[in-house]
Amino acid sequence: FPPVGRVPPVDAPQMHQWLSQVNLSGAPEIPLNMAQPGNPPTCLSKVPDSACNWLCDGCSADDVVDYPVKKEWATTFENGPTEATSEPLNVLKTMKVKATFFVIGGNVAEYPKITRYWRVDDNLLNLLFKYNWSHTAFTTGTNEVIAAEVRWTEMAILDATGHKVKYVRTPYGDFDNRIRYILKELGYTAVQWTRGP
Repeated sequence: FPPVGRVPPVDAPQMHQWLSQVNLSGAPEIPLNMAQPGNPPTCLSKVPDSACNWLCDGCSADDVVDYPVKKEWATTFENGPTEATSEPLNVLKTMKVKATFFVIGGNVAEYPKITRYWRVDDNLLNLLFKYNWSHTAFTTGTNEVIAAEVRWTEMAILDATGHKVKYVRTPYGDFDNRIRYILKELGYTAVQWTRGP
């Protein structure tokens, strides 16, 4: 796997194979955002209306935003796994509460046993989804970087659990139509969260 906590390289042999399986040339041409590592991107002052950026203008397009069952809500955890993850997992198991986990690929590679526990505990029945490899803002990366972030995370989750996930939430809610296009080409659906009042 690539180094943990860093944007994965796009010139690895695996990437050449993965990129040959998708058509990224149809992605909308939207200017890249800027961000310091570990921070959300700065929204551009002149973004085309066609960008539909969830973080900057609240546009959700066809992302999954609301929980589909009325009068119920979904519990989500993000950015794991880490050494501290076992404690909330044990609380959830004791309380028989289901939750959804959005994981960082590099952390999955570093803590595969914790990731496996989320997925295979029949009493917990948690859903495991993903962020990306390095927790870098998506709209700051090229199409190839986004594909690398998603595919390396996919491989880490598959290696740890034997399962392929189909949903992605990006760090900071950093989606626009370019990111949506790439995720769809890679076989994923974008998931966000409901904004408070």
